[in-house]
Amino acid sequence: MLSNTQTLKLLGVVVRSLRKEFPEDFYKRCYYAAFAMRALLLDGGVEAEIVGGDFVAFIVSRDGSRAGMQGFGFGAEQCSHFWVEAEGRLLDVGPHLLPEGASYPVSGMPLVAWDLTTPFPAYLRYQRVQRFPADALMSAVPEQNARCDRFIAACRSRAANQIAGSKPLAWLLTDPRATVSAARSRDSWATGAIRFSRMTTISDLPF
Repeated sequence: MLSNTQTLKLLGVVVRSLRKEFPEDFYKRCYYAAFAMRALLLDGGVEAEIVGGDFVAFIVSRDGSRAGMQGFGFGAEQCSHFWVEAEGRLLDVGPHLLPEGASYPVSGMPLVAWDLTTPFPAYLRYQRVQRFPADALMSAVPEQNARCDRFIAACRSRAANQIAGSKPLAWLLTDPRATVSAARSRDSWATGAIRFSRMTTISDLPF
């Protein structure tokens, strides 16, 4: 099983590649991210599956004055977000990139490698709509598939050439204990997420 350090490096490769290859709207390119993550995992001998569905997470402003939920959701028949599931964990760069598209300055958020044996908390919600077969292509449009292949190649190149010991982009959200640990280190998002979960009933959330 991939260690948390290895997982952070993998997710970091994808995020940095998104920023370089799609500078204008990298935070909206979760489909590309999912295909690249699956490819990198398969390169390392790890079976991985792309999953589509809905996603929402807690966000809090940098000054702590505003908070809420933000994400993507189209309902039961259309995928609005994409991630990867491997080795019993959900791997996603989406939460980490949410602040980029927020309408006000938002505190930094973690990268996700959630243990799927643990229920999702109020501050991090996923709803599966579709699982994609191993031979699934991004699109029926050849140009889009070619662009996806180029992005995967860029991720592979970055992974092969990344500097050992490079600083992680963020901490890794694996389960509620990771959130508690981050809050103890005074991470503002983790602190707010714990407070939010104590005040929120799951049934009041979209899913």
